[in-house]
Amino acid sequence: MQVFKGKVFSVDRDEVRMPNGRTVTVDVVRHSKSVVIVPVPEPGKVILIRQYRHAVNAHLWELPAGSVDEGESPEQAAKREAMFQKSFAEEKTRGDALSRRFEEALRQARDEPITKPTRDFDLD
Repeated sequence: MQVFKGKVFSVDRDEVRMPNGRTVTVDVVRHSKSVVIVPVPEPGKVILIRQYRHAVNAHLWELPAGSVDEGESPEQAAKREAMFQKSFAEEKTRGDALSRRFEEALRQARDEPITKPTRDFDLD
């Protein structure tokens, strides 16, 4: 049963029978398809972005992420998000070392296959 429907996500309340036979109520947040990229410019280093989040009234360090647009594959969305973050980094850093490392991480990502998830956690 849907208990909330918003612009970005909805919440369903389901009765679920667990493997031990017990029935529990589970609230499930449903969100549109999205992607997360993990830019690794060099071993042991990951590039994060700083973004304001109203829910916690603070700036948080996060992996770059974005929504999958209608008619777009997750791979296309990841590449679009990576290019957006690269151009943003270049604008903010004016081509300094951070931007160059980000570009190298993107180059490596283009050359390596995108791995598929090994497990689907969707309850549908």
